[in-house]
Amino acid sequence: GGFGTVYHVRDRLTGRNYALKIVDKLSVKPQHVGLILREQIAHRALSASTSPSFLPMNASWHDTGYFYMLTVRLHRPRSEFCAHILSKDLQIQGDLRCDMKRTGVYPREKAVTIVAELLLCIEELHSRRMMHRDLKPDNILIGMDGHLMLADFGMIRMFVEPGVEATTMDTWPSAALCVL
Repeated sequence: GGFGTVYHVRDRLTGRNYALKIVDKLSVKPQHVGLILREQIAHRALSASTSPSFLPMNASWHDTGYFYMLTVRLHRPRSEFCAHILSKDLQIQGDLRCDMKRTGVYPREKAVTIVAELLLCIEELHSRRMMHRDLKPDNILIGMDGHLMLADFGMIRMFVEPGVEATTMDTWPSAALCVL
């Protein structure tokens, strides 16, 4: 990520693999703290849903020196074709960038399917009053079933309407919200 370092970690009890993003609080400019909080809050809200359209977050926390975000580990061996190994936790083929590089020009039917899937992911995100703001092929994952999943919520914006009654958004820090 742009604000931290991502490490491959393994749970010693279960053997499960995770990606742990660690952000040093001292290296973050004060004006960027809101971006980190938004990413953490958005991940938490999206992970609470049953939607398969978003990369799930397993946990997040902080201490005096660092922010931490734990997500399912996506294995990416280094190869020119971006071949992906299956994780025990999340089965993905890879990201759209690697698929485009491997495939070249998509046949019309596949291109239409990808665009439709992407629109469904975006529509679901927008129905939750969130805007991704960093959509690019690297942040669009492809599951083993061929369905798309959005990842990397570091630039996300969350919106609330003035005068909205109590919702789950009421618990979000004001730094993470943009009032319409």
